[in-house]
Amino acid sequence: MGNSNSSDGKYKKFYKYIKNNKEYIENLFPYIYDNTLSIDKKIKLAEYLLKVLTYSQTGYFYSNILENFFIDIAKQNDIEKYDIPFLPKTVLHVMTQCFSNGGHTRVVERWIENTKDKYVNSVILLNQNDIQIPELLQNNIKLSNGKLINIQSNLQLVEKALKLREIAMGYEYIVLHTHMDDPIATIAFGTEKFTRPVLLFNHADHMFWIGKTISDVILDIRTIKSISAKYRNIYDSKLCPIPCDYSENIFIEKNEARKLLNIASDEQIILTSGSNFKFIPIGNDDIFDVYKEILSLNQNVKLIVLGKNEYWDKALKKFKNRIKLKEEVSYQEYLKYVSAADLVIDSYPMNGETTLIDAMRLKVPFLSLDVICSGQNDYVIKSLGYCHNKRELVEKTLKYLGNKNYTNELLQNELDLFNEKYSKENWIANIEKIYSETPKKHTLREISKDKAPCFIDDYSVILERLYRGNDLYHTRYGIPHICELRTIKISGCLKIYRLILFGIRIYDYKINLD
Repeated sequence: MGNSNSSDGKYKKFYKYIKNNKEYIENLFPYIYDNTLSIDKKIKLAEYLLKVLTYSQTGYFYSNILENFFIDIAKQNDIEKYDIPFLPKTVLHVMTQCFSNGGHTRVVERWIENTKDKYVNSVILLNQNDIQIPELLQNNIKLSNGKLINIQSNLQLVEKALKLREIAMGYEYIVLHTHMDDPIATIAFGTEKFTRPVLLFNHADHMFWIGKTISDVILDIRTIKSISAKYRNIYDSKLCPIPCDYSENIFIEKNEARKLLNIASDEQIILTSGSNFKFIPIGNDDIFDVYKEILSLNQNVKLIVLGKNEYWDKALKKFKNRIKLKEEVSYQEYLKYVSAADLVIDSYPMNGETTLIDAMRLKVPFLSLDVICSGQNDYVIKSLGYCHNKRELVEKTLKYLGNKNYTNELLQNELDLFNEKYSKENWIANIEKIYSETPKKHTLREISKDKAPCFIDDYSVILERLYRGNDLYHTRYGIPHICELRTIKISGCLKIYRLILFGIRIYDYKINLD
């Protein structure tokens, strides 16, 4: 059986929420193989479980039960023929959806841009619906002599998977950029009748995802803080950093950027950026006390915060005349703000990735506070900008803002480490090496019939609090209410729900209201 690892840490008082979620999900697992339910209902339940596991922390980072369920479906369904020829050096990038904003689609755009001279890159979209497809993605595909394939939205899950299987047979390499809760690729490639090698780009390595069984190669964006081995028992992943924007017009000279943004040349500017959830306090643990001390000790410092952040006004009310909050900025305006900064400080308690990468591309030094959540890339942890605690972050901020020599030393150290993996030449060389070492024929990873290991620890708490709070039934991420919950008792601090699935009583779920 899968084990449950519970390690006491500084967020121990929040473990009860993870345990509640775990209890909820484990009471539903057996119905995946309940012969009284139709296959359509079981698929509907499995899709629901994927969403809950992905967006509501349970301590699980993969599921043997769901992997096996979708592999069984894969093996029970076939396409007409498998002897479909392919051209060498053709790559099919598989995406659930692409977006105008965010880093997910930028990865695919830049991957294609970087390799278009040596590989033909195509993209297939599994569930795009009416979401607009970015023009840059379309242009990069054309420049690579590839195709943009949009699967019909009215097809059922298995139909989409078989369509993907058939199309993918025509390519030498398959690269997955799919959503964590999307089982289509697992059904498509869950049989060894499909022979093309599958590479999974682990863009959401910190979250639950499906696809372990079908991945011939797993590409991790970090190795020092990778959770592949610890949480998923994956020991053969390869390093594949996030590709950067290498276009020359990205660079803006610092003084020019400040003129455009009406920032005085003698002001010391700290920039931080990130979505609201990256700054949500966990208990009393947040980043605001660090900024209070920095602003108190250095009167010339001003702070610029990019992104919707509801906590900043309240936390730093005393310094509001020295803080500039910008909820929404265009990509070009964002680059100007990064260029204008003297120092970029990472978000906390959830760190960022693209902000620090952009800082390096624009040659702006950064500082990043150690986080429990495994989000920091290798070059960050190795650099002088990595801070083990808040005291070190305060001291380094004051030090680097106060001494130009230290600033130059910090920047050069970070650039040297960054360019080892992230320069265009080194990134392309790494991808070519990965392709050359990829097995020529697709095979399935062995996977246990038992439950996967479960971890209830500080790391799980961070993910739960940052992504969803402690509300198991929150619908922010579109999790459908497949189960009916009836309140059957409220007594003091105890609330009891009765869980009903397809008219079947599953169990009574207790919640402490304190």
